[in-house]
Amino acid sequence: MYLTIDEFLAELKAINWIQNNPQIIDDASVARWVHLELKGFGRGVMTQEETMVHIHKGIGMLPENFASLSLAVHCEPLIAEVEKGEDLLMVQSRLVGERLTCFEDKLCDDCPSFCHENECNERIVENYYLPKSKVKLHYHKPMYVKIGSGFGFNKCVSDCPNLGVKDSPFSINIKGNKVIANFDEGHIYIRYYGIPVDEKGLPLIPVTQNGHLEKYLEMYVKLRILEDAMLSGDLTNVQGIYDRFKSQEWELKRKANADISSIDMVALFKMLDTNRARMQKYEVSLGAIKSNYNSSGYFQTLNPNRF
Repeated sequence: MYLTIDEFLAELKAINWIQNNPQIIDDASVARWVHLELKGFGRGVMTQEETMVHIHKGIGMLPENFASLSLAVHCEPLIAEVEKGEDLLMVQSRLVGERLTCFEDKLCDDCPSFCHENECNERIVENYYLPKSKVKLHYHKPMYVKIGSGFGFNKCVSDCPNLGVKDSPFSINIKGNKVIANFDEGHIYIRYYGIPVDEKGLPLIPVTQNGHLEKYLEMYVKLRILEDAMLSGDLTNVQGIYDRFKSQEWELKRKANADISSIDMVALFKMLDTNRARMQKYEVSLGAIKSNYNSSGYFQTLNPNRF
């Protein structure tokens, strides 16, 4: 189970002192506070996600819910497979509009087979959904990227295979919400841990066995609302309420941390797939592309295919 931000906000706005002062609560601020505070609980409240980062002039943008990297693979565009009967010029125009110009001259509706010498076993296919149609964007020549010297290791999970890559020609750093690459143009398929979000990109709050995570987040948000309201002068004579809430914060956070251990994030992710009718976005088969791994074989146990 999980709680949406809309449901969380509805519960907050039902509190008497907030209901009587609706000007003190800002929906966007609450969503941001919840997202940032959830990140502080680490992988216990996160799911593993995947996306394609497009590098332009050496820079690519990370998803808003990115927390830590678990895999990064450089790949090259091969073909854009369109369903038979589609208007190729219309699809081409849409791809250009989506800034996927690397595929504008690679469209086909009767694509030849590229499976020879096991090459088809090393492929990343992105199912790109356009209005009333789907395009399968095929990438090939996958190669693990190297983590650059300026990479913040808090941005990479401890079992990330890229930590063992030493001789790849491609390297990246992560600064804020940007990927900084050592090449000008290209594509990187990444897997990462992040806070689960709904179809609007707003954070979802996992429901814990005893409800302590939700209780703590509600207390945390109420404190932030009071702080802002006191600074702006929207509320007066509330220092006593603030002090009382503040005295409860640490104990609620301790209970929330203990409660998180009972969360089954795999089950939650499957529930999200069902409830959102989520379409499979990627088909990944990386085969045996470990040739550019650390010669020590430290990451030999990794299964790089779909999680």
